[in-house]
Amino acid sequence: MSATPDTLSPAFSDINLFSSKDSFFLRTLDGKNSLTIDRKTGSVSNQNADVSGLNSTTVYGVLGNIKLLSGHYLLLIKKRALVSEIFGNKIYRIVETMLLPYGNIETLKETDRIDEERYVSLLKSTFRAETFYYSYSYDMTIHTQNWFKSEKKSLWREADDHFWWNKYLSKDLIAANAEGWIIPVIRGFVEFKDVVLVNGKSFRFGILSRLSVKRVGTRYNTRGADKSGNVANYVETEQIVAQGDNFISFMQVRGSIPLKWSQKPDLTYKPKLKIVPATSTSTNPFHIHMNDQLERYSKVVIVNLINSTGSEGKLADAFLNQHNEFKNNNVTFINFDFHKVTKRVGYGAGIDQLIAQVQNNMDQSGYFHVNFKTRQVIKTQNGILRVNCIDCLDRTNVCESSFARVLLQKALQDIGLISNTAKVSQIVNLEYTFKNTWADNGDAMSNLYAGTGALKADFTRTGKRSILGVLNDGYNSATRYYLNNFTDGTKQDGLNLVLGKYTVEKGDRSPFLVSSGTLATGLNVAKYAFVVGLVLVLINLLQLIFMPDRLSRLGVLGMLVVVTGLDGLFLRVNQAKVVNKPLLKRKIKSVLNKKTQ
Repeated sequence: MSATPDTLSPAFSDINLFSSKDSFFLRTLDGKNSLTIDRKTGSVSNQNADVSGLNSTTVYGVLGNIKLLSGHYLLLIKKRALVSEIFGNKIYRIVETMLLPYGNIETLKETDRIDEERYVSLLKSTFRAETFYYSYSYDMTIHTQNWFKSEKKSLWREADDHFWWNKYLSKDLIAANAEGWIIPVIRGFVEFKDVVLVNGKSFRFGILSRLSVKRVGTRYNTRGADKSGNVANYVETEQIVAQGDNFISFMQVRGSIPLKWSQKPDLTYKPKLKIVPATSTSTNPFHIHMNDQLERYSKVVIVNLINSTGSEGKLADAFLNQHNEFKNNNVTFINFDFHKVTKRVGYGAGIDQLIAQVQNNMDQSGYFHVNFKTRQVIKTQNGILRVNCIDCLDRTNVCESSFARVLLQKALQDIGLISNTAKVSQIVNLEYTFKNTWADNGDAMSNLYAGTGALKADFTRTGKRSILGVLNDGYNSATRYYLNNFTDGTKQDGLNLVLGKYTVEKGDRSPFLVSSGTLATGLNVAKYAFVVGLVLVLINLLQLIFMPDRLSRLGVLGMLVVVTGLDGLFLRVNQAKVVNKPLLKRKIKSVLNKKTQ
């Protein structure tokens, strides 16, 4: 049984695609619904054209279109994977996309053709990540409490702009009122697993995370809040339990500290953190952000996990000062120096301390509970935990999962799946599923923002820290350093292009023009030599520790350290030319953007 509102018509799924030199034709398999796209004008209509003699390809949805130098491109879902169901509505992950040009790239002059290939490559690499999810009958951009209480008539008309990743791409379909062809897509994480308890009872457990599009980006290129109060790495995460007629959801959010601050990559391990003070209440990003949070969730508990000393300490002080100035009884602020506390008392005891501070707030906000069959809402969640660390990744995921365990235990007790004295941590298969699903969620969110799996994931998966986990953190930290400095600019460009934060206009100066010559070539060589040098230093250090003949190895290690250090110094001096910065930035309309005639 589906809990989709009876008045909602689902989007079309299996579709036949036909193409001629003048048009693209999309038809549902039953032939009852058609969409025609004119390749010359870009116009969209429901015209049922004659497609006899044309070959067809099966596709599974329309993502939209985007304009590049040669004209528009049509983006389609070529392959999908069924992930799970919510309310009986199937959820899919996009596995592969199809990008079809309206025009002919060969008509472009050489320099434009090269740029066009770069744009296409950015689009393909962004969608290649397999982190996009959708449903034909369920709007995944809104959380389940709002979905179940709504009487939606359209899959997309009430979609939440914060989480609708292909809205910009769908603009022509929206303008044409192409009902049935528009599918809101989210980016994030979805995973569901069946759990069978020792008493023979079973339920479905899952996590759904949706990443906001409003201030999306890579780790050091996108920090803090913009002037509209949108914050980096803002994610809604729902923990879901489905059993019989019971459907339960507990939601938390994470997001960068809502102040204007930055930390631009500069080849140092921890770039300098800069805070820009707010000049007035009306333009204060903290005030704007928190007002939006209150409108969405009624009550907010800020759980701030960053360090209380050093550069993070200055940011923590500024964060608390803004909260004190805001003065709203529906906002609670909890400062918890995660590293300091867990270093002193250990991870388990430290987490217990934090839960004790948050417990009353969790009891008051509760969780959402609905009878799946009768649609009777039994409980509503009245408030949100807003968790952050500096990246809103590693410490954040550890703590979000800990809060979620408390609510999971309460919910399972309330619906009689476990006794009032039972603990999730003592039910082996449930605890295993819980830990690993949350760890998978943490890795997914971390990969989107920082390029690697989450740090401290061993604690989330096993409940304790280990030597292997610490070594894995070291590897991930080194990988993040490389990606954040040498590849994240290009990754940011792909995001800016997909979301329409940068638009391609024929006649504009190429954004890909970069410096060339002896210095640029030397810097490229030095960059890769530096990475190789670091790897060799690590290998020789391990050999020095674990293998004989240490004296000769010590000499090799010393030489590598000196050479790599000098190479690093050369790069540091020229870091402005070495760091991979975004090239596709929002343009200011100006004749300066145009090429010299």
